[in-house]
Amino acid sequence: MDVDLTGSLPALSGMPSAGVLDKSTAFFSAMGYHEPKNVGKMLAGHLDLEYKVSDGGFLRSITIGARAARRTENDNFVGTYWAPLGQPWMGKNFGSHPGDPTFGPGNIQYLNNPNVRQSDYEVATFPRFFGGAAPVPAQLFVASQSLMQSYDWYHMLKTYNGDIPNGTADQYWTQSIDQGLNKTESRITNMAAYVQARFAHDRVGFIPAFSGNIGVRVFRDSLRASGLLRTPDVANLALSEADSTAYFNAQQGLPGSSNAYPTLYGFTEDYTMQTRSYEYTRVLPSFNIKFDVSDKFIVRGAASMSTSPPSLNDIRAGGWIDVRSLPNPTNSLAPRILTGFAARDAGANLKPTMITSEDLTFEYYPSSSSFLYIDLFAKQIKDEPLFYSFIADNLPVPALAYADGATPPTGTGTPTTLDLPWLYLQNKSSPQKAHIKGFEIGGRKFFDQLPGLLRGLGIEGNLTYIDSSNPAQQANSVLGPTPPADGGLNPDGTIPQTYPNLPYSGLSKWAYNIQLLYSRGKVNVRLAYNWRDKALLSTNVNPLSYATSGGNPYTLNTSPTNFDSDHSYPVYNMVPAYMAAAGYLDLGFDYKLSDRISVSFNANNLLNTISRTLQEPVPGVFQPYDYYVSDRRYELTMRVRF
Repeated sequence: MDVDLTGSLPALSGMPSAGVLDKSTAFFSAMGYHEPKNVGKMLAGHLDLEYKVSDGGFLRSITIGARAARRTENDNFVGTYWAPLGQPWMGKNFGSHPGDPTFGPGNIQYLNNPNVRQSDYEVATFPRFFGGAAPVPAQLFVASQSLMQSYDWYHMLKTYNGDIPNGTADQYWTQSIDQGLNKTESRITNMAAYVQARFAHDRVGFIPAFSGNIGVRVFRDSLRASGLLRTPDVANLALSEADSTAYFNAQQGLPGSSNAYPTLYGFTEDYTMQTRSYEYTRVLPSFNIKFDVSDKFIVRGAASMSTSPPSLNDIRAGGWIDVRSLPNPTNSLAPRILTGFAARDAGANLKPTMITSEDLTFEYYPSSSSFLYIDLFAKQIKDEPLFYSFIADNLPVPALAYADGATPPTGTGTPTTLDLPWLYLQNKSSPQKAHIKGFEIGGRKFFDQLPGLLRGLGIEGNLTYIDSSNPAQQANSVLGPTPPADGGLNPDGTIPQTYPNLPYSGLSKWAYNIQLLYSRGKVNVRLAYNWRDKALLSTNVNPLSYATSGGNPYTLNTSPTNFDSDHSYPVYNMVPAYMAAAGYLDLGFDYKLSDRISVSFNANNLLNTISRTLQEPVPGVFQPYDYYVSDRRYELTMRVRF
């Protein structure tokens, strides 16, 4: 297959249709099933009281209020059930069929096999592939729409896997897919109260007239949850490279090897109930003021604190623990080397994200049909949840030791415990603040001096600049640091930081918007062009991050012939992914038929802009990653008020 990335869209070629659409070689290889069943209920109430102090004094009014909410959730985090269907390594679950070309190795049944329903598959022709702007690489056999919409996982396993016992779908589901061990019950309580005072004052000497408000909100959130924490089912792990190599040599009876087998270790799957209680209280002040310097010039100032609660999935009870292991660097067939344990989704004690904001805006109104403004802003973000790897204190884990060459399931393991490092792979409250600052300049002008219908023409635009930094954002290139970190990680379990100056995710350094407007009588028209610079999406995108593609590092070989520890070492890559710079043209039209009825028409992405993502595998080098063609989209809406 040939891949051409020189154009605006990737072009694939070299896939012969005759080979791809050959039923005698095509088969169902695997399936994934996911149908979450989560239930939640919330009871909420609020009360607000306002006392009007005066119409002309400094203090105009005082408002107080309270909010309360209680939410219960029953979530099932069983996730996606993955299962092999036809695989050469599986047993002959449908019997032995020597000489029958419709059967392949293992339990594979080709699409020309009489057991395969023709309604289970169809040919995907990919009409208007990338909007017709790119050639179709090939037509493919895919699962049919009727099969996908049926959610009939049991039929797929029975027909194409075959390695399931007799019984009903409900029995198999309970025994093999969801034993109810991934459920979490949570109760979240939110309580808040606030007080706000509005004030105003007429001009006094050189102090212009001003108005504003000041207030404070106090809230308390609490969580109580219960769930099961799972430990892994894994075996045949060595504690060192020497043990791994010696075991393989003894097993193979290689000349010069010892007859004594080093001890290997294993773990049995287990579930432990975990209950979590989590609560915090925060105080959020706010202040807003407006100065009416003249009838054409206004200055506004604001300062406030806001918050965002942690994700329930990050702080829930339960989760799972897995082993961390590396392959033997000199022999991939030898037992893997146990380096510790990895805890995922095991309930982190996250703090709520705290955001401090400051704004200063200058507004100028030269006429009733035009205005200009400049806004200066800054934000400081504290305790933001960021994905981290970090080492916790060593915790003993029950294990089974297999001596003298014994291995499960026939060998009898001796119960023991292992004190190895725990590596946590989950969100953690950022230890450093993120900073955002910048400015926005904009304005609007209607040309109301033009004659007749042209009086409705106008223009609006703005330009935004943002300088942001997030020093706690974890990122590591595909090459890792120089010199490489011992074992691939820092001593505290964090990854080496090879991208020290990453911006805050989701923010472009430059962005602008230009709109052509028409507003007259019952008609409003807007033609808008929006452009934004590239913006960081994440450093934890599958497969650019080790954490989302298995949790283990990959081994970087810097020499084609020498694979010792000086030339071959693990790299825990977390490569930044960006949304590439792009501009979009949109059209909006509104017509008011009457006071009760209006019609609107919207056309989005008129330029058919291709959205792209970029990867930065090493600092300063950007390469294409994904292409998205969202097409032009049209929407016609009628609104009726009763």
